[in-house]
Amino acid sequence: MVDVAVGSGMASAYPDIETFTRLGRLGENFVQYGTHQFKESEYGLCRFQFLPGLHAALSGRDTHTALTQPNSIVITKAFADKYFGAEPALGKSIDLDHYGVCKVTGVIDKVPDNAHFHFDAFVSWSTLHIRQYTWSNVGYYTYLVLRPGADPKKITSALSELVAKYAVPEIARDMGVPLAQAQKAVNTFVFSLTPLTDIHLHSDTKYELEANGKQPLRLIFTALALFILLLACANFTNLSTASAPAAARKSASAK
Repeated sequence: MVDVAVGSGMASAYPDIETFTRLGRLGENFVQYGTHQFKESEYGLCRFQFLPGLHAALSGRDTHTALTQPNSIVITKAFADKYFGAEPALGKSIDLDHYGVCKVTGVIDKVPDNAHFHFDAFVSWSTLHIRQYTWSNVGYYTYLVLRPGADPKKITSALSELVAKYAVPEIARDMGVPLAQAQKAVNTFVFSLTPLTDIHLHSDTKYELEANGKQPLRLIFTALALFILLLACANFTNLSTASAPAAARKSASAK
């Protein structure tokens, strides 16, 4: 979880980054369409490059334009059914309590089950009207798409340079302290990259979008399942062995 300016700053500094997108969780909101009004909590704020893994699921507009304009929203089919019923959702407008009227510019079947977030709707980033892009706070999730052949470790090792260049001066300015003192304050301010496929089982940061799975628990449950399977096989073998003499005697009697 990083601040607003990090994605664009990294993409500008490192040519190996092809593009990036941001995702933020919006707070609870009342959403209304006609007489239908519900309190929603599972929706996010997304930059116009759509999120990895959802491209194929999007219908309506192109994935790179669906969330370009302010007050655009991409929704799941379940969300669409909830508000519009049998009516086509594309082009309809719904009223979000804190963000105004938003136009539906895309519909996805659902967020894949194996994703690390499961929002029902995504509001365009430009809807928020952020005027100051900073480095030294947290609040948003940044996803990077690296160019083919790019080395993630090389990019990670250079991220401290961006902290020194951008985050430290901001902290010095905001705290009213010299740069050296601000640098000490951010000694634990570390950027790192996590592969998208590792987030669910291997990421354990302070601000996860959802509660992730735990690899040790997965291994424990796998071991238990194998033990139960082996036990069942052993029981079956014992029962088969025990019943064999009786079956043989019965066969002999029949003769």
